Amino acid sequence: MGGARWMKSLTLVALLLTTTLGAEAQIKQTPYLSNGELTHTGKTIKLTVSSPRPMEQAVSTIRQEYGLILDYEEGAPPKSRKPRSAPYGPDPRGGAYIIRIPELPSTDLKEEIRFLNRMLREFAKQGLRGFSIFPAPNHGLTIAPSRKSQRFLDTPIAIERRKRTFNETIETILSELSRDTGPEIGRGGIVTGIDQANVLVGGPIPTPAREFLAQALDAVASEQFWILNWDPGMNAYGIAIQTVVSRGQVALQLTLVRASERSGHSR
Repeated sequence: MGGARWMKSLTLVALLLTTTLGAEAQIKQTPYLSNGELTHTGKTIKLTVSSPRPMEQAVSTIRQEYGLILDYEEGAPPKSRKPRSAPYGPDPRGGAYIIRIPELPSTDLKEEIRFLNRMLREFAKQGLRGFSIFPAPNHGLTIAPSRKSQRFLDTPIAIERRKRTFNETIETILSELSRDTGPEIGRGGIVTGIDQANVLVGGPIPTPAREFLAQALDAVASEQFWILNWDPGMNAYGIAIQTVVSRGQVALQLTLVRASERSGHSR
């Protein structure tokens, strides 16, 4: 029994690692893109996605392009039917979409919400619907199922309010969620450097789990986002927490590394 549970947890971690890094497209013999594609033309952007989880790929592409704290959550299907399309887990057929929307004019929160709502409306016109945007308490923004019954992290839980490491806090939240709702939750990677930071989270009054998660994230200095995926094959959830890194930051880091290398060679 313990061995089976251990293997299931490993499978969930593998699921999270592949989806977080955009590796869903590395499934052999499929036309999927390894990453979404975003191009700028004047005051308009063109966003192209092709993936078993097209909305997650869109969210990932936008997050990387603009450095937004943008979470993604997909829901489990109703027990009476199989998942056919988002937001009830990945569509087995995958999906390919191209949308054009006005450029994000600034990183003002209201502008970000307007921009993301336009993105969701354009996807909905092409059949990729069922998602909405929600402000995360003291954290950022979340793209999640429109139906409240499918938003797993809205489940109220109560945990003792005390200081724990960030890692212990996440484990406590997931343990309470699993105990109260039934589905198992596998945890993927947590960014090193914050896992041992002490955070004060909790309260005796049942509170949506996402609020405790947001409190924990808000208590650490670096900007984090989370991804919650539903695996219909495992009948379980998986969550990963990562640091927001924009393409601009990556380009700057590469420039600094190359400059350092050139300086080293010239000596």
